[in-house]
Amino acid sequence: TSYEVLQTVPGLGDATITDLLAETGDLTNYEHPRQLLKLAGLTLKESSSGQHTGQKRISKRGRRRLRALLFRV
Repeated sequence: TSYEVLQTVPGLGDATITDLLAETGDLTNYEHPRQLLKLAGLTLKESSSGQHTGQKRISKRGRRRLRALLFRV
């Protein structure tokens, strides 16, 4: 299961793993890691218009608790 696989990662405790799985569900449901990044709102967006190219920033359109959890880890 996903819980047993995540237990092998050094630095992840039981509480962190349960919080992560509560936010994402079973990790085998995702086909590509980018799906998790999009779920967390960690995809890049660019604010540009015409010849102006703005900075690329995190979109922050995903789950706020998941982003905070990944930051703490």
